[in-house]
Amino acid sequence: MPSFQITLSPTKRAAGRFVYGVRRKLQKAYAEEQKKRGLTQTAIAAEIGVHRSVINRELRGAKDITLGRVAELAAALGRTA
Repeated sequence: MPSFQITLSPTKRAAGRFVYGVRRKLQKAYAEEQKKRGLTQTAIAAEIGVHRSVINRELRGAKDITLGRVAELAAALGRTA
């Protein structure tokens, strides 16, 4: 049985790692704010003007996240992008 490998260029690999790191920092900030002030995904979604499921998918990595959304999430979490 052949094995399948995906070859990524160094720039694609670096971009993937960067996006992963940003998403992890947002997840950590959300967990901290959830603990500290009881912030919910519903409250974040209402502040940004989207459905809660969008926030959930973006934080989990099931949906691509834009730079604009990173800035909106950071602001909703009381952080700077």
